[in-house]
Amino acid sequence: GLSERIHRISWKLWHTIWSVCLGFLCSRASNSPKSPLSEGSSFRKGARGRDRHPTAQPKDPDFRGKRVRAMKRRACAMASIDGKKMRGTNPRGHGESSYILSAWVNEHSLSIAQEAVGEKTNEITCVPKLLDKLALEGAIVTMDAMGTQVEIAEQVVKKKADFVLALKGNQRHLFEDTTDAFSTRQPHKRYLEQEKGHGRIDKRSYKVLPTEGNLTDEVARRWPMIRSLVRVEHEVTKPSAQPTKETRYYISSLDFNEPSAKEIAYYIRKHWGIENCLHWQLDVTFREDAFRARKNFSARNLNFIRKFALAILRRQHDTLSLKARRWKCSLRIDYLKLVLGF
Repeated sequence: GLSERIHRISWKLWHTIWSVCLGFLCSRASNSPKSPLSEGSSFRKGARGRDRHPTAQPKDPDFRGKRVRAMKRRACAMASIDGKKMRGTNPRGHGESSYILSAWVNEHSLSIAQEAVGEKTNEITCVPKLLDKLALEGAIVTMDAMGTQVEIAEQVVKKKADFVLALKGNQRHLFEDTTDAFSTRQPHKRYLEQEKGHGRIDKRSYKVLPTEGNLTDEVARRWPMIRSLVRVEHEVTKPSAQPTKETRYYISSLDFNEPSAKEIAYYIRKHWGIENCLHWQLDVTFREDAFRARKNFSARNLNFIRKFALAILRRQHDTLSLKARRWKCSLRIDYLKLVLGF
């Protein structure tokens, strides 16, 4: 009958969607760049400086061990955790809007987990639930100052991962010790970068210090997992305005002697991928804040479907923007089949 035909068609549709999802994940995994530690790769081939010549001997006896451990960290995933409020679920501003925490893997441009923040809770209580869903061994976890909590840092370390967390005044004693540490002269690591574009010049200076001798005994006992402190000085210069300067601080479980300042700078910069590649796309490409669905779990379910559709659209490689690809899918059935992999 008609009901059976509708049931068969809907079942085939869902089967096709999940097949496309699995195919997308498998294709991204198989087409990912070859790891420096994979079979057939040459450590000496990609080295620079003294390591390019077999007769050169590094000054540090553990130099090669540090290089290999750095390669392993670059081969591991980086998980950025941040929340987004769906403003359309509360258009008049009374009460609370739906808030979703997401875990974002910037290397694959993929949202791998999410957790809804209840009306009587906050992000701090929901982050541990989100971390429990993830296999984080060997990964780098980044969060803003909201996630700079002792319990969250301990949970990340227990899952055999490392963290880079933003530090602000919400952890007053730790923040004061960190700012005082950077006001003294001592051995450190430094990395400078400069970018020019969009009518301005951005200069960033990264400075990394060890925690030994820079934290008070009380703070060190409360935060035993911290092994390095980071300061970022950001200066923006525009032609018709005075330069603006901003200073930010971070804490990390990465050993001071292991990663370079450039590597830590990479983790700090890539954390903003969750804002630029996920949250911004949900707002601009899918106009999520304009949707007012809020009954029961409809807002959370639609948020999940939008992330799923965003991952499928990213799989299509052409000159169109994501918004244009979505529009073209609604107009041309042949392009829709191409995007879905039919």
